[in-house]
Amino acid sequence: MKLMSAQLENHVSGGYFLTQAVPTPDYCTRELLPPEIMTCSGCFAPFAPDVWAIQWTKCSQEEREQQAAKFGISLADLPQAIAWVTSRLDATIGWPHVFLSLAAAREFYQQFVNEKARSVLLGIGLPNQSVERFLADGKPAAGDATPGVYHAVNGRHTLEPDGQVVGYEILGYEYGTFHSWLCNQLEKTVHQDLQIRPNPHGFIGSLSEAERTAEYCSRDEVKAEPALWLPWLIVKYPVE
Repeated sequence: MKLMSAQLENHVSGGYFLTQAVPTPDYCTRELLPPEIMTCSGCFAPFAPDVWAIQWTKCSQEEREQQAAKFGISLADLPQAIAWVTSRLDATIGWPHVFLSLAAAREFYQQFVNEKARSVLLGIGLPNQSVERFLADGKPAAGDATPGVYHAVNGRHTLEPDGQVVGYEILGYEYGTFHSWLCNQLEKTVHQDLQIRPNPHGFIGSLSEAERTAEYCSRDEVKAEPALWLPWLIVKYPVE
């Protein structure tokens, strides 16, 4: 625990995500990745809550019900879940789907989530040396609301210590949401060009390798999504 605490002290919290482990997509390089992946990218995984759980967003009732059902949130509980999330937006929940505290994430899970088997609670931490770059490059435009991840990083808190560090995910930040380096099969080219292999969780094992991978994803010739690519420490927490 002391070793993990020291590691967490070198990172700033980007918040907490209640999501699900998902089957590794067929287009990914199966020999480099586990059968299921955990991710903080909406390109692959659902989140609870998300825009469907905010009262004033332009989501149809059908979409709200479909997305809530992925987490076993019943039709009877959905109005209460929406009210719960909407009332806490910008306080303990940041746009569009990040919890600003571990306690809030667990409270939502305990009150509303009935799909327990696949649900995972992840915290993300940005290395201290990347914080100023993130705050400068990811700063919202004048008049725009502040996304939750930006709000969390700007708070400069460390992640809670009662989880398991599982590695670094290479994420491309774009106004509160993330692309994954897996979107463009970069796990394959990173392995070929940098000789870096994902760990058994599908993440990068060390910060030095994660920083090299993030720099690689940022190169124009790689043609990843035009986003702010950085290494984020991933911590898996007990949901209860």
